[in-house]
Amino acid sequence: MARTEREVIRVLREIYEAEFGGKRNQRYLISWGDLRAIYGFSALYQTRFDALVEEGRKRRLYLLDLGEGEMGRLIAVLRTRTVDRWRRVPRKIIDEYRVPPDEDGDEESEEEC
Repeated sequence: MARTEREVIRVLREIYEAEFGGKRNQRYLISWGDLRAIYGFSALYQTRFDALVEEGRKRRLYLLDLGEGEMGRLIAVLRTRTVDRWRRVPRKIIDEYRVPPDEDGDEESEEEC
């Protein structure tokens, strides 16, 4: 029988606390296929992953889809408090790198680039 999103998050938290790679209670990567196996489905669709992301947020766990890479499709799993402690770029620094609007006030959108 397949697991619910809440049950999968519980498993992912247990993995988080487990010792592997020489560390405990640390962020980790998990493949899309391994996540599917934990769920207990023959296929894992984006809609179900999106529901899992939402459940993870409720349980203070971020799941970040890193996309397809050399090692396949990977998901980063980390506690929200880890990310919440990261330093944030101050407005002063952003202003140093901000692209000024053109004289006519026309700015190119990302789609046009």
